[in-house]
Amino acid sequence: MSVHILFMLVHYQVHLIRDMSPRAFLFLFYLGFLCLACDRYNPINDSIHTMPSTGNLLSDTSFRSLDDAIENYRAVGDLHFKKALLHRDLGQAEAAKEEIELALKEDSLHPEYLLLMAELLYDSEDYLSALQFLNQAPPAEIPSLERQILKGILYYHASFYTESEQILKQSLPINPRDVRISYYLGRVAQMQSDTAKAQAYLLQSLKLDPNYADAYAAMSELYLKLEEYSESIDWANRGLRVEPKHPKLNYQKAIAYRRKLFFPDSVITYFQKALEADQELNEASLYLGKKAYEKRDYPAAQKYLEILLGQLSEHPDGNYYLGLTYRRLGQRSKAQELLEKAIKLNPQNLLARESLWQIEQEILREKIWAREDSLRKAYQKWLKEQEEKLNAPTNPE
Repeated sequence: MSVHILFMLVHYQVHLIRDMSPRAFLFLFYLGFLCLACDRYNPINDSIHTMPSTGNLLSDTSFRSLDDAIENYRAVGDLHFKKALLHRDLGQAEAAKEEIELALKEDSLHPEYLLLMAELLYDSEDYLSALQFLNQAPPAEIPSLERQILKGILYYHASFYTESEQILKQSLPINPRDVRISYYLGRVAQMQSDTAKAQAYLLQSLKLDPNYADAYAAMSELYLKLEEYSESIDWANRGLRVEPKHPKLNYQKAIAYRRKLFFPDSVITYFQKALEADQELNEASLYLGKKAYEKRDYPAAQKYLEILLGQLSEHPDGNYYLGLTYRRLGQRSKAQELLEKAIKLNPQNLLARESLWQIEQEILREKIWAREDSLRKAYQKWLKEQEEKLNAPTNPE
């Protein structure tokens, strides 16, 4: 209101200002500045100058400053949001989720809060939950290209390929140089078995970014499904020159070599490289475990098969081969347990039944031998006692 009074004063007395002395003009200038300051002042935000700068939050001091501000400042949603960003930058995903949940309690429809929660859930591969948060924002609040691209990617990972394609195609004209759009459109086309379209989009993504390793892996997978194994290996090799430890590229190359049937050592080499980078590649751990068992390298077989069952405990072949491995390592109780589980998971596995029967027979024979040995020792002890009695000197009466 004080500003309005000042403007009215100026409006009605402009002619006076023209004739005003320098000292009076200076006085009026300071009066205007004071009015602006009074109008700006708000008792609620009196401590706003104590809020932390967000230029560089990577320190414990930043956390303490944010916590202090949250205690003294009413609009705490943004502060929880900033703490969530800090936790995410430090790789603390769960702490970031806790902070963004607190921010959403302050404003459940804030588009930036919803976007960050969706990104955190995407990173943890909870795609459906990420979509739910992203779709909560009011339609008018989602003009952001970043949100549109993330939504298209999430629909792809959730296997809603039509929705993913529609959203990504809407985003493409806005920013045709965003490599993610053409890459995921290529992946969608792959899932829809449209090979020509998939190739076109994937090649476009590599044109935009020749170092995009995921696109090379997708091309390798595409040719693998077409049973063109040499082409698949060639694309894998191109990608590995960009990123030698890329798990999918090593995995695709191993699969291609395996299906060519003539390169078992290469299959093992690239499966090992893939598994070092990503232990969730179950086919790699099973293959390496079986090959190690066949080569009688039982400790290596145990290592790979335990990796497999750590990811997929109900894998029938994994339980079967690990049971065989434990038997060779002399751990028959564990072998029995795993073979029984393998039979339960796959009742048609006759080899597992035979191996379990052999272990049971071994245990039974050992029990019989132990019983016979016990009886033999007891009999020998009795004979010795009788002999000692016969040889003992007799006392004359």
